[in-house]
Amino acid sequence: MIQLGKEAEIEIGTQDSDGKDQDMFRVLITSHALDNTYDIDIELTNKGAERVTSIADLAFNNTFALTTSINDITKLVKITATQHKNLAEAQAARDKK
Repeated sequence: MIQLGKEAEIEIGTQDSDGKDQDMFRVLITSHALDNTYDIDIELTNKGAERVTSIADLAFNNTFALTTSINDITKLVKITATQHKNLAEAQAARDKK
């Protein structure tokens, strides 16, 4: 769950002892309170190579799929973003899943 106007980040992968990404899949979601949209940045890092894919001004209450690949590794992301009136409603919807 993300509050409108806030950001959230999801990271799956590994880093070396210096904190440098080795094999990382990162998704940054930024929501916009004024126009009820959000942006997605997807970063894929593998063996020193990096790829960033961005999509802006997505509408809530829709589902889309996006793929990105690097060094013969492909990641598919399916995003469903639902806007709720308040936190209690959002938590109730999450608990039903």
